[in-house]
Amino acid sequence: MSATGGTMRRLQRFEACSRCRSFSVNMSEVDKFSAMSKIWWDPKKNPLIKMNPTRIARIRQVVQNHILSKRNDGLSDFPGKMFNGLKALDVGCGGGLLSESLARLGADVTAVDPSAEIVRMAMQHSQRDEQIAHKINYRGGSSVEQLASEILDQHGKASNSDLFDIVCVLEVIEHSSDPASLLSGASSLLKETNRYLSGRDLVCFNYK
Repeated sequence: MSATGGTMRRLQRFEACSRCRSFSVNMSEVDKFSAMSKIWWDPKKNPLIKMNPTRIARIRQVVQNHILSKRNDGLSDFPGKMFNGLKALDVGCGGGLLSESLARLGADVTAVDPSAEIVRMAMQHSQRDEQIAHKINYRGGSSVEQLASEILDQHGKASNSDLFDIVCVLEVIEHSSDPASLLSGASSLLKETNRYLSGRDLVCFNYK
């Protein structure tokens, strides 16, 4: 994909999401997940905890095949830190389960969720591990469309350093009131990209 073509596609996605900044947010779903803040990290009450190792294994596999295998900067050569040097966006981060896992792999993570309450809990939980607390930028009470409006200018452009190598939208689409707006916002924040799509969940990667 050429730089011009990539910019045009990003502009189209930005224009789509800017018309509906927060339309993907379903407030009844936000209230439901806010009420889960105190039990989010209880493995008996949150099935995502058991699912997370499988999700991370798949993300690691795809990142290895499509990004790390093509890198030669040595940043991913440290054991357990294969995402060093990569920026990840966790859309609908909830209590930070996926965000913490990405940070432990070395990624610099931005985590957004429209529930300010559950993100406060996520921040508190991440503070228990000083190795990752500084690597996650939590944005509670915010939609991905709002994040896109902050990062992208009126022409749908942004500094490459402000965009993301990896965007994760996992177990989120089914809770959205406007999936098209959600995905427009998420994809507008990617660097030049191809996509990996699986079922209801979307993981986008920057391929070189």
